[in-house]
Amino acid sequence: MLYMMSLQENIILWTMLISGCLLHDYCGEAIQNFAKMKSMGILHDAITFGCALKACRGIKALREG
Repeated sequence: MLYMMSLQENIILWTMLISGCLLHDYCGEAIQNFAKMKSMGILHDAITFGCALKACRGIKALREG
């Protein structure tokens, strides 16, 4: 619960979560986390967006990217 409260506005934690998924080849989960972040109204930065694009490339999801 504390973890989810921390994620509400912290782009650094979101980026770490998404890049951690990528590090362990969980590209689908990385994209899901990026979408969840966006649905919560949190704006991405260049690093987070780059991670999302890398995740799309990892599962060959060019339309999401």
